[in-house]
Amino acid sequence: MPDTRSWGVPLRRKRHAIGRRGYPLARRTLVLAVIAVLAGACGDGEPAATTTTAGPDTTATAVTTTVVPTTAVATTPALETTTTTTAPTTTIAAPVPAAAPPPASYAEVQDAYEAVVAEDLAEGRTVADLFVNDDMETLHDKLSAAAALDLSADNLRGVRQQIEAAGVLGDVTADRAFQLSPDLRIYQSDLAWGDGAALAMTVAWNAADDITSVSFVPRALLPDDPAADHESAVEYRLPFDGLWHIAWGGSTELENYHIVAPDQRHALDIGVWKDGGVHSGDGTQNTDYWAYGQAVLAPAAATVVTVVDGQPDETPRETTNIVNPAGNHVVIEVADGEYVLIAHLQPGSITVAEGDVLTAGQQIGLVGNSGNTSHPHIHMHAQDQPVFGQGATGLPMVFVDFVANGEPVERGMPLADQFVIAGE
Repeated sequence: MPDTRSWGVPLRRKRHAIGRRGYPLARRTLVLAVIAVLAGACGDGEPAATTTTAGPDTTATAVTTTVVPTTAVATTPALETTTTTTAPTTTIAAPVPAAAPPPASYAEVQDAYEAVVAEDLAEGRTVADLFVNDDMETLHDKLSAAAALDLSADNLRGVRQQIEAAGVLGDVTADRAFQLSPDLRIYQSDLAWGDGAALAMTVAWNAADDITSVSFVPRALLPDDPAADHESAVEYRLPFDGLWHIAWGGSTELENYHIVAPDQRHALDIGVWKDGGVHSGDGTQNTDYWAYGQAVLAPAAATVVTVVDGQPDETPRETTNIVNPAGNHVVIEVADGEYVLIAHLQPGSITVAEGDVLTAGQQIGLVGNSGNTSHPHIHMHAQDQPVFGQGATGLPMVFVDFVANGEPVERGMPLADQFVIAGE
């Protein structure tokens, strides 16, 4: 098993990280060349480990290699991660409804989405192949002008040598691609590395097809899922109307960067994708995002146990609130020992109160961008305790009667990169 380290390529230009800032480690280790800002969303955290997901995740202004001792902590990672914190406030503005509805069917987005994904997968696999095979001159030619100024082919080769010294680097074993907007396209892959381990690679491009960032982070080995045998009597419905996109969800870290947090192991990040991305305009305002202001619905009949309001919406790609990571949120009890957290709601939009008894599909608020988040989306997960972030175990959620990428699903869990809509 290779040493656990992080490698990346510094950039001049700040972007929000795709994912969490780091991985919980089993022992004391070193973090080398901590790097670049990838874009993202928790995602809508769309590829948000990025990493940052994703989650990758810091911004650098010069080419340096920093060795920083770090000690692992067994705490729950925040819902999403960036680098600027805003103070909480009790001021509640009038809620802002969505400017336009989400798409009505997969047919409205299918051709455009599949085309950009195919292109980005092909280009991403080319980048991975260049790196694995040490063709750094060709890879350097693909960098944006700003990145090329900061990074030489020799710098890239040095990163690869550090990685190779910790374990033999192999080919892509799994990958995915996503377009947040025409000027922010993401490719993520797992590379074979060492004795059965994996190295996560994330690449971002701009509208000119130039690479703006590259990052490498080891994949941690996941413990067994303590809720693997959990059988819930609850049949969940999708918490929205119309066609939405699953940014993060599934049983692998490539599909779901939340998975390393025990309480968020089965979490979903959900947004709206249309017209080439998750937003119109330049994506610097919450109202640019198709998900912002959309109605959020109760995913099951439930009793409200917690309502938190009064947290401000953050500025996309610029600020986040790590003090109150769930932002404005609602926790509902759907069964004995089964609770669902719905996070990042718009301030002043929550329409339920603690103690209310809800019906499935009842509106509980509007999509916002409050808390530790990169841009407007729904974060939702089930756990066995009502309080977030205090050692809960995440529980799987079985959804019924929905359509995924145009195909009906009677029972199942929506997965990353699927477009889902409630069945007729």
